[in-house]
Amino acid sequence: MKITDTRQLDRSGLSLGVMSFDGAPIGNVLGRVTDDEAHELISSAWDLGTRYFDSAPLYGNGLGEYRLGHGLRERDRDSYVLSTKVGRGISPSSLSSRRASCMDTAPLEPSFDYRLRRRDAQCRTELAPDADG
Repeated sequence: MKITDTRQLDRSGLSLGVMSFDGAPIGNVLGRVTDDEAHELISSAWDLGTRYFDSAPLYGNGLGEYRLGHGLRERDRDSYVLSTKVGRGISPSSLSSRRASCMDTAPLEPSFDYRLRRRDAQCRTELAPDADG
C-alpha cells in the first residue's frame, strides 16, 4: 500500500486516500508539538502525497483542527479531503476562561451537541464500515 493509493466511496463517489494524516498529534494529544513542528508535519505529509486529513474538535481543545486549518489554508481546497467528528464542537473563548494547564491550546472551548439521531438502526457509516464505535 502506498500513501497515494485511494479508494472511491460507493454512495458519494468521493475519492480519498487509504491512509490519512491524523490531527491528534498536532493537537498535543500525545505530547507537546510547537506550531512550527505542526506546520512542518502537515507540509511533509503533503509532500509525501497525503491528501486525506482527519481531525476532531477535541484534539487539544481545538488545537488540532486549528493547526490543520492553518497548514492547509494555502492548498487548493478541491485537492484534498478533510474529515472531522460530529456531536462535539468548539467555540471561541476568552483568555480568562482558559485553564492555566492548557495555555498551549487554541483559544477555544468545547461544546457538546448530541441532538443527532439515527433514523435507521441499520445505518452504517460509509467511511468506517467496520468501526467499533
